[in-house]
Amino acid sequence: MKQVTVWLNTHFNCIQLMRDADAEKQLRIVASYPSRKYADALLSDAFELEPKLSDAEYVRYALDFVKRHSVDVFLPGRRVMEIARHKQAFEAVGVKVVLAASADTLSLLDNKGLFYDCLADSGLVLPDYAVAKSSEQFLAAVNALQERHAVVCFKPTVGIFGFGFRVIETDANRHLLFSIDRALVTDLPGAIKMLEKSGSFQEQIVLEYLPGEERSVDCLADEGRLLHCVVRRKLDDGSRVLERFPALEEQTALLVQRLRLHGLFNVQFKDRDGEPLLLEINARMSGGVVMSCLWGMVFPYWAVRLALDPACVDDLPAPGHGTLRVAELTRAVILE
Repeated sequence: MKQVTVWLNTHFNCIQLMRDADAEKQLRIVASYPSRKYADALLSDAFELEPKLSDAEYVRYALDFVKRHSVDVFLPGRRVMEIARHKQAFEAVGVKVVLAASADTLSLLDNKGLFYDCLADSGLVLPDYAVAKSSEQFLAAVNALQERHAVVCFKPTVGIFGFGFRVIETDANRHLLFSIDRALVTDLPGAIKMLEKSGSFQEQIVLEYLPGEERSVDCLADEGRLLHCVVRRKLDDGSRVLERFPALEEQTALLVQRLRLHGLFNVQFKDRDGEPLLLEINARMSGGVVMSCLWGMVFPYWAVRLALDPACVDDLPAPGHGTLRVAELTRAVILE
């Protein structure tokens, strides 16, 4: 394999792991971001400060970037939707873009209400939920779910990083919320006030609150076939346990097949009485994928290999065995 130039526009914490996995030293890694916020970007062979751009402008910038830097493989972690809409333009200039799905499927994954609706007959276990497009629907949804569940929560149907997530407190469930960050707790009048504050109601998904263990599944897939995954269980101290969970791996494989997922992405589950329920799919590498990489396979490195040579699927490392407790640490370095 000749020298290969890979572009990362985030997930710079993967750079050193990719270099370690690249035994033949064939990867040239270029990076870009709108600020110099992430010091790990300095590990790249070239870093470019991105200008502030609209989505349409970013596509034009990206097409220029890949030409200027002779990019072979693009692993986007930002502006993914707009890049997916213009994937053919990148392919026309010889760039392999690693995306989890088509633009249409990405739109589905972005809307949690539509996402759950499309899986209603899939056999996957979902939280009890209702979608609200107005304050009246929100109030009705909360009242209905509170009849079936001790604690109810809500969040925007379209959003990232948990922005807007709140848990609704009542006199009856207050004793159950002691471990939840108080900034995430509100009563029902406070919830409605918050949602009406902007003057227009943003569509919400109202759900049963799941207090059990949380797991992320980092995945590498090929056109609807799950090739490799690592289950990462979250611990309260910030560390993670990498573990085999055959039932969860089977659910993930079913999900990948149904949605014809591809490349790198992350699936999140949370327990109800010991049973994992599907929360969402993040259609890009997770921030914690570097921890999953410690179990024998560096996900972004192999995504690059597969993008260039699908036949190398036979060389993929085997999944880990047992359990492995891991954490991601920050470190100080001298820049000059």
